[in-house]
Amino acid sequence: IFFTMAMEKQYSIRDTHTRSITAVGYNPLRREIVLGFEDGVVKSWEAESGKLLQTFYEHKGWVTDFLFWTDAKVMLSSANDAQIVVWSSGSVADTINMAVPIYCMAINPRRHQLVCGVNGGVRVYALDKDKDSGHYIKNRVLHFSKEHKDIVRCILCHESRVYSAGYDQRLVIYDSSYSRNNSLAPVLNNIIHDAGIACMVLAKHNENNIWLLTGSFDKTL
Repeated sequence: IFFTMAMEKQYSIRDTHTRSITAVGYNPLRREIVLGFEDGVVKSWEAESGKLLQTFYEHKGWVTDFLFWTDAKVMLSSANDAQIVVWSSGSVADTINMAVPIYCMAINPRRHQLVCGVNGGVRVYALDKDKDSGHYIKNRVLHFSKEHKDIVRCILCHESRVYSAGYDQRLVIYDSSYSRNNSLAPVLNNIIHDAGIACMVLAKHNENNIWLLTGSFDKTL
């Protein structure tokens, strides 16, 4: 279902696919809505009209996340098939084997890094906008933070902080300001829900306060 900024229902796309939707994204450059499904299929729709544009079969497993990389003007998709696919101009620009399933992604703009949620923690990779290495992402792991005990389903970057949450009910906050290495220094690691955390967002409350909102299978916010 697509809503306008005034929260008025614009239109509804029904019967998107034969399998369940597992990821939703938006490409602002192409003004397209992208959906990922549990069988690995990715489809794109024109945002204004809701017209189906393309169908892709690049992933072989559950599509987990989409991320638009502003600097490179490309869209990333991740899946539990351990592949990150890079999309540009409506086609595949790159495919990177990450060796492990990726469940969520965020860009740390201060470090020019991709931060990924995996089973048991958070992995950090170097971004390569000009593809000097041959890929948009260098798949050598720069750092692996093992603060979680289960799948990390949500990850956010804001200024010098990185936030991760997952099915182990934990919220972990890291400091990434130390520039001499690629580590993430945990500053908080707490169980905050009675069940797995499924979603997380940062919301600017006012000029001085930012809220971190988490939603869980325990039905609490």
